[in-house]
Amino acid sequence: FFFSSRRRHTRYPLVTGVQTCALPIWLLDIQAQYAGTFVGDQRIRALCDKYGAQSLADAMKRSLDHSEALMRAAIREIPDGVYEAEDWVEGVYAKNWPADPVRIKVRVTVAGDEMHFDYAGSGSQSSGGINCPFAVTCNSTWFTVKAITDASIPINQGCYRPIHIAAPEGSIVNCRFPAPVVSGNTETSPRVIDLLLKALSAAVPDRVIGQSNCAACSGVFGGPDPDAERVRRTGKPIVSIVEPHGGGMGARATQDGVNGIRVYVGNAGSLPVEYIEQTMPLTVQEWALVTDSGGAGRYRGGLTARRSYRVEFDTASFTVAGERGEFAPEGYFGGRPGAPFLCTVTDAEGRARSVPPKGATEVLQRGDRVSLNPSGSGGYGRPAERDRQAVIDDVLDGYVSRESAVRDYGVRDLPESS
Repeated sequence: FFFSSRRRHTRYPLVTGVQTCALPIWLLDIQAQYAGTFVGDQRIRALCDKYGAQSLADAMKRSLDHSEALMRAAIREIPDGVYEAEDWVEGVYAKNWPADPVRIKVRVTVAGDEMHFDYAGSGSQSSGGINCPFAVTCNSTWFTVKAITDASIPINQGCYRPIHIAAPEGSIVNCRFPAPVVSGNTETSPRVIDLLLKALSAAVPDRVIGQSNCAACSGVFGGPDPDAERVRRTGKPIVSIVEPHGGGMGARATQDGVNGIRVYVGNAGSLPVEYIEQTMPLTVQEWALVTDSGGAGRYRGGLTARRSYRVEFDTASFTVAGERGEFAPEGYFGGRPGAPFLCTVTDAEGRARSVPPKGATEVLQRGDRVSLNPSGSGGYGRPAERDRQAVIDDVLDGYVSRESAVRDYGVRDLPESS
């Protein structure tokens, strides 16, 4: 395959496989987006040629109106009322910066076939990159409404005509330029979704889930590559990696949560171990679900997944963009909270130090071990109501410890592990 650069009139070869692409990744990203837009334009033109522009416009309008009608019908099933919640987004732990948490707050009004979301009372925008542009807050709001109504409704702007959103300008949920926003997309955005589910749990308890890990929880490594042969092959003396990590998704009204997953609006997951070890001076020593990280409940919260790396850089920098180190994911209706975020660096002599969820930069040396746990997730319903056999199965699978089975679920006569 070949991609062309119009500016330089150069044809770049694209050969599939690791380490064989002549294009920088950022350019591939842009070209993929351009290609999608280009093909979309061609398809629209073809439809206009076949059916006429006016007929196509009429069909589009009918599609929007149809989705709107279905969404209004779904909203009418939600009890009218005012539902409120507040929570806290964790701050950025950088030198000489305030790491204070920032309040997020919402007031949801359901009236007939419309919903109004007012984020007044949310904290001011931050000097750290945890701010949401208004569009991101709208997306989190629309996502939540779609999730608690009818997933089969065709997605288009007609769905969102009955949804009205207000957020104070200059706040963390409607920041004013200039403001850093990267973790507003990857951390604050899912925290807003959890906030909305918390508010709406009183209205539609069977459609919400326990709180989730709510973060890309990306581990960021960077430094000089000491592998001369790899540098010769790639031409990259300095390498870096940004790796998202899966945590727990909250328990549901009728099912346990999901283990080791990126939740809500995230679109990237953990990288394959083989890719990391082939392209980076890192060895993945462990990738495992963490026992007892899902909150106890009638339905158990999803477990987080821990990844541990042995550092093969001579010297490297490391930071994390995560969440819920201070505010663990809550359970609902008697469900217990999940385990909080945890990240440690252990040096070659066994001395361990903790790394906060956001902002701090650690200097790593060869032989250090980095262990990164996103948070788990909250349970749903009282643990005493959980099916006894489900608790036994969890113990045998390693999801729940024997101690937790006794303490949280009251199940004592456990079989010996096979």
